[in-house]
Amino acid sequence: MVYSARAARMLERLALDSLDSLVSTSVLDFNYTSVNLSRLPDATAHNVHGSLEMGDIVIGVDGKEVADGSPALPFTKTYRLLALDPIEYRSLFRPAGSADQTRLIKFYGHSLAAADYSYFQSIFDAVDLYGSNVSLGFYYSGYDDSSGREIPDDDLREIQYERVSHLLATYGETFDNDAHGHNLMHKLLLEGRLFIRRL
Repeated sequence: MVYSARAARMLERLALDSLDSLVSTSVLDFNYTSVNLSRLPDATAHNVHGSLEMGDIVIGVDGKEVADGSPALPFTKTYRLLALDPIEYRSLFRPAGSADQTRLIKFYGHSLAAADYSYFQSIFDAVDLYGSNVSLGFYYSGYDDSSGREIPDDDLREIQYERVSHLLATYGETFDNDAHGHNLMHKLLLEGRLFIRRL
């Protein structure tokens, strides 16, 4: 099967796998390839770092730890994104308290590496992750190791547990209330707002 068709099928499966019926789907794509929405005609998509097709790719470091005036500033993703046309993020994420607020954020195919933590922090802040009812779903698929052997599902889940734990612990460090920062993952689990699932 052609890559584009497989990707569209996987995106459809991901979009339809939810806690309840969702009104709309928005896709933030961290790759440089175009998102095939042919199977989700009402969905919207945006390439966070530009796309090869449009010739506007952005490569840079996360700007969270780069001080104003630093010589590294022009090499941050944020700085480089300023040169692109502005994005209407309100059409992708609805803030907490709005009538059609975002209810579920799904992650798939992302390493959850620190290079993109600024994006995650902005998204989690926009939806008031701690105080709202927004759920987080982290999805993964099987793949082979360097020797061609399929990695056992238990190992894949363990990798996801570590990545998700690190992401949420790092996000919790941004809270003014230290107690809330330390118990964020516990709160999400108790409220049934955090899951890891194989796709």
